[in-house]
Amino acid sequence: MPIIRPKTAFLLLATSGCSFFAVRPTPRPDPQTGIERCEGVGFVVADLLGTVALSLGGAYYNALTRALNDRCGVGGYSQSGCSATVVPFIPALILGASTIYGAASLGACSKKLPPSPKER
Repeated sequence: MPIIRPKTAFLLLATSGCSFFAVRPTPRPDPQTGIERCEGVGFVVADLLGTVALSLGGAYYNALTRALNDRCGVGGYSQSGCSATVVPFIPALILGASTIYGAASLGACSKKLPPSPKER
């Protein structure tokens, strides 16, 4: 069985998308009050912030790789080996998908909530 290093485990966990695991499209009762509520807004926000950070990191990586590659020169994207790659953006794409899922689930959950006493 392969051993996962702590840094690798943290990276996998950080880019896995909290909303996939924590946000559900159905309301859950509060254990103390018994009132149904939707949970997970914080997870969606965390995924959104992570998506932005990882997108900026991917763009920085592509720019740095291109700048350090002596063959590219100015306007060298047409040369072989000088194009930007999508690989650095894969974690951001996963978090982006998790953000969309979380936002859609929260929207579906809020539609299933019973009306509050003020709305009756």
